[in-house]
Amino acid sequence: MYKTGQRHYPPSATVAQLKRATTPAMTRVAPHLFAPDPAVGKALEFSLGKFVECQPGRYQFQPVLEHFVRVDSELLKLLGIGRQWGTLCRLARAGFVEMVKIAPCTFLLNLDSYYNHVRRCAEAGPEFWEHGRGNLEAYREAL
Repeated sequence: MYKTGQRHYPPSATVAQLKRATTPAMTRVAPHLFAPDPAVGKALEFSLGKFVECQPGRYQFQPVLEHFVRVDSELLKLLGIGRQWGTLCRLARAGFVEMVKIAPCTFLLNLDSYYNHVRRCAEAGPEFWEHGRGNLEAYREAL
């Protein structure tokens, strides 16, 4: 529902759950020290990351927190878009989600980007896909 005269949708429980789902599992508490997020409760066993120069000649480790999964029919069902491979590809080509082709028939989907897209849709409400906002146009251009 929205307020009279303006389109403002209140945050929903879905939006709150999606925000929690995309928060990092580890939080930096000092320059080279990380701690588990209290909501997660346990430390990551390992992490991919990169070294970023913070001062000349000094680098710090920066974890890469994306969660990539192989796209198959089971994943599409779990995401709630079963048998919608074309839709997922269009979302990726339009830049709404991140998907990487790592082999001729193997694609990885960044789950964080997918959940962030769903969160943005939930926060904006039905007007996310209205004409003139650019989202519908980008999606159609990705055909």
